[in-house]
Amino acid sequence: AIADRLGEVKSCLVMFVLHLAALAALTFLPVSAPAVYYGIAFCFGAIYSVVAVGVPMIVRGIYGTERYSQVYSMLSLVQNVGTAVMIAAIGYIYDFSGTYRVATGVCLVLSFLSAGAMLFVRNRKERV
Repeated sequence: AIADRLGEVKSCLVMFVLHLAALAALTFLPVSAPAVYYGIAFCFGAIYSVVAVGVPMIVRGIYGTERYSQVYSMLSLVQNVGTAVMIAAIGYIYDFSGTYRVATGVCLVLSFLSAGAMLFVRNRKERV
């Protein structure tokens, strides 16, 4: 619904902002009441709408329907490998640092870079 109103890039940016806010809160704020974490968890989960809906819309917008399946399948492979690596990395970072704050900080930087990459490619159209 948000993408229908704002377009794919703006709607993804809204979700990125929510996600980045949640990661910043997890990284920098002191531990607080459990109720606060429900709000943070909701904002953190906003990124899954970008993966499930936003990325396919942006790929289709850049590459068109003809090349969508080829490009999106490769992008999906890279996304899933990256996710698998980061899941293990978060555990290793915790083992070495004794806190999840370092891992959420790394995720904050990577999410910021991902939002920047999306902005970089937003107006590109493949020349056929």
